[in-house]
Amino acid sequence: MSRFPGLGGRLLVAIPGIVLFLWVVLFAGDTASLILFSLLSALAGYEAARLCGVSSPRHQAPVMGVCAGLVTWLVGSGSPLALPGILLPGAVLVPGRLFRRGPEEFRREAMGALGLTVFYSLGFGILGKLAVGRTDRVYVLLPLVTCWVGDTLAYLVGCRWGRHKMLPGVSPGKSWEGFAAGVAGSCLAAAALGWGRHPVLQFAAIGLVCGVAGVVGDLFESAVKRDAGAKDSGALLGGHGGIMDRFDSVAAAAPAAAALLTLFGKL
Repeated sequence: MSRFPGLGGRLLVAIPGIVLFLWVVLFAGDTASLILFSLLSALAGYEAARLCGVSSPRHQAPVMGVCAGLVTWLVGSGSPLALPGILLPGAVLVPGRLFRRGPEEFRREAMGALGLTVFYSLGFGILGKLAVGRTDRVYVLLPLVTCWVGDTLAYLVGCRWGRHKMLPGVSPGKSWEGFAAGVAGSCLAAAALGWGRHPVLQFAAIGLVCGVAGVVGDLFESAVKRDAGAKDSGALLGGHGGIMDRFDSVAAAAPAAAALLTLFGKL
């Protein structure tokens, strides 16, 4: 049996996706980046609604996705409507849900869907904020690259040497060995991004926080799926899950990166 189950399939999805993603973020311009982040946010919002059982009225899940994408656009573009815009998914969901089905399972379905939608729409929106109007793309790369490197090392080390499980009831594959390797990889990746242009220790600290935040985001989404009895958030990527599955770490790391960049006077 392979020490790294599913690695080939992961690479088939990850490599083309990362290449396309980086091309848009680095070369296609601010508007294209915002469109990409907003589209991903809309898909994540739709998946969140479906995962949490929002199915009546049937139009609510797609409309919540559209609202999530709009929130991301407002946050990423720096619009003064960004803060009130966060209420949009709730304004769509709550009235229809209450009038159609009443209070039964409202806490689990409605509030779960709203929490996930806000989590992803803000995460993608902050990515947009880190990209728009900045010639130095290192800021938007920080949460992306630190999570990608950290996730990869955590998977490889966890599969090979992982012995002590973190939270087997939430994410059976995660080990403390993988966690340590992933966070170390995130620190090194961030330091490499800042090398020669930014204080390396500051960027290493950002990588550390992004690495930890990414794991928390991953566990958060895994716990929701476990509670919902679902293996994946969606089927958009075939056997490799949905948008929520692929960007849970990044959605959590982006606000952490933005906070520390602000603290260090970079934003």
